[in-house]
Amino acid sequence: MNIQVAQSSLLWGLNIVSRVVPSSSPMPILTGVLIETWKGAARLTATDLESAVQCTIPARIMQEGAAVLPLKLFAELVRRLPPQDITLSLRENEMVAITWEKAQYNLNGFKPDEFPKMMMVERERGVEVPADTLIEMIKSTVYAAASSEDRNISLTGVLVQVKQGKLTMATCDGIRIACISRDTDYGGQSYEFIVPAKVMQEVARLSSGVDDTPVKIFFTENQVLFDINSVLLASRLIDAKFPDYQQIIPNRYYTSMALDSNEFFSACERAALVPREGANYIRLQFSASGVVITSAASSVGTVYEEVPGVLTGEPLDISFNPRFLLDGLKVVLGKPLVFDGTGPSSIACISSPEFRDFFYLVLPLRR
Repeated sequence: MNIQVAQSSLLWGLNIVSRVVPSSSPMPILTGVLIETWKGAARLTATDLESAVQCTIPARIMQEGAAVLPLKLFAELVRRLPPQDITLSLRENEMVAITWEKAQYNLNGFKPDEFPKMMMVERERGVEVPADTLIEMIKSTVYAAASSEDRNISLTGVLVQVKQGKLTMATCDGIRIACISRDTDYGGQSYEFIVPAKVMQEVARLSSGVDDTPVKIFFTENQVLFDINSVLLASRLIDAKFPDYQQIIPNRYYTSMALDSNEFFSACERAALVPREGANYIRLQFSASGVVITSAASSVGTVYEEVPGVLTGEPLDISFNPRFLLDGLKVVLGKPLVFDGTGPSSIACISSPEFRDFFYLVLPLRR
């Protein structure tokens, strides 16, 4: 292999693929990036065996071939190079000569034929989603996925459902559920699958800055592929059954209050400062005059704050883990807020009439 690439293009590509590369691995080659010539360009691939990212950058090809270099060290070097063309030349024993101006840096690599192949996902079944819509859906749900596999591995992922002209994403960690739906023109058979939450976070990152360019999502029985403006992200799906969250949605609410989301969020955020040093909950008392927000810690002090609201139904006295409450409020920040309750020890719902097809269910704490 002998190619010439612009420093800026190479650095961009390395930044794209770097997020899936493990810092350490029993397979050292997984800490590397595969650089290969492909259709008159240079293609970069990285993988941790569970997911893989691939992108293509412009290049002048003097000799076809491939090389695998330790990504972290290579990226640090490229980041420090001047903004000009760089030549990469494969030498003996997988060494790559990196040259610019009158300088040369020789870097030991791995054997390209030992690098895992990029997951091949068939492009027969799939949907297209505008990038900004996809980012909105992921950010509205991914935070509610479980971070540990201790109880149920399915809860560490994002459930994706495609049916009846709707694309739905849902997450659940056993304490809360976040769900959002958006229209899609996919009119075929219904499908559902679970994508690891960390993969979805990466999809959101890669999709930012591509405006409303459609992101193509292809899926099989055990893999998913995201085509994001010519950047490919493939992942294994979580092989588990997601809970039937529809069965948890209350049939009716006994308390409903319309609130200013900014005002309510700010008050809850201030109240959450105190429980960090004491009992980890904040108390909400809904009445005809609004909601009273209180928290206390003997070593710190107490908080009392009133926020106006319009009550429909019965008064409610309920307490929450501050983080779980604030996570849901962030999604509807800046929009009219509706807080619905079913009782002091039963599930509550956060939604907004201006943020359609989204809801956040969260269990309260027992004091």
